[in-house]
Amino acid sequence: MKVNQILTINDGIQVAHSLGEVFKNQALESELLCRQTKVAVEALKNSGVVRLLQPKEFDGHELNFETFFKVMIELSKHEPSSGWVSSLYTMHSWMLCHWPLQAQKEVWETTPNALISSALATNAKQQIVEGGIRITGTWNFSSGIDYADWVMVGGVMSPQLEKESPTINMYLVHKSDFQVVRNWEPIGMRGTGSNQVNIENVVVPAHRFINIVPWSQGKSIFHSPHNNKKIYNRPLYTVIPISLAVVTIGATKGALEIWSNMLKESISAFSEKLSNFTHQQIRLAEVSATIDSAEQLLKSVVYIVDKKREFSLEERAMLRRNIGYSTRLCHQAMQTLFLHSGAASTSVKHPLQRYWRDVQVLAMHLGLNFDWMGEVYGKSVLGLELDPKDQSIC
Repeated sequence: MKVNQILTINDGIQVAHSLGEVFKNQALESELLCRQTKVAVEALKNSGVVRLLQPKEFDGHELNFETFFKVMIELSKHEPSSGWVSSLYTMHSWMLCHWPLQAQKEVWETTPNALISSALATNAKQQIVEGGIRITGTWNFSSGIDYADWVMVGGVMSPQLEKESPTINMYLVHKSDFQVVRNWEPIGMRGTGSNQVNIENVVVPAHRFINIVPWSQGKSIFHSPHNNKKIYNRPLYTVIPISLAVVTIGATKGALEIWSNMLKESISAFSEKLSNFTHQQIRLAEVSATIDSAEQLLKSVVYIVDKKREFSLEERAMLRRNIGYSTRLCHQAMQTLFLHSGAASTSVKHPLQRYWRDVQVLAMHLGLNFDWMGEVYGKSVLGLELDPKDQSIC
């Protein structure tokens, strides 16, 4: 796709299906590499998908979150790891819209299809110096970092006064200033290439870092020209988890599709079609209803985020609760589905076992942890004070 060709909502779904087929064909190689293949990444860039939420001023499509939701489900149905990387690259472009305009120009004026990775957890050293902040540190779990042009890394700065909250900065760093250590060898989501990033004595200028705490709380502190547009200036942690949960929905739907086809085609050891077994029919109904419930719950979150700009603490907590619970439902559905899929599905060559491993790893992600989200929601409804760790996600 040409950079100046703008996608419509309907175009996005069609492109996602074609791109998903490429991802599906590259899945086994990505699994072995523990990162995406060059073929998959080039197809993603050429598709224009990473520009779904990017401003039109920078050759983006500037579509809504509902389109993002539909496209990422379709991609993740075909291949969960590729869907994850696609979702995060796209979401990071949305995040960049909240940086000062100078940073946006540095990224997009020469490379409209720029790929941006991120990493939050850190032991970074930060020092305020002339011209910005000098950072040194190691960041793990940076998905898609092998192909990234830029990375957003987090750093916590202690407060100056006793009752002040810490500052959580996000630093935008060019690929020429970071090194990648390939240490990603998990049991699931292997193709995400969520490797380590090392940065040594890099001075990040003031226009390339922001404090995300006010942004997370829905306070407008930015002077980006996109602030008045429909999809920008939303609370950070109301939006970011959508990009994680939507992959879980897509992956579980993809597994259901594989399993349904197995039931139609497979014969039991007693020469009976599996589709004739009543218990399998009931399990199919149970699993599909659970996945539909999870999808509708997450869809309701996306609808609200598309329509509203300002959210109370209780509303933000409710949205995080729903995101976490949709993931829990997907995990439950996947466990039931795989348990009733038969011994053949445990072969390392069978795609269903890969989806099972992928959904297990997705459900373990801290950003989708229902117990944490449930605690925050319960405290907000009951009028209890949130801990600093709760405030950082809500």
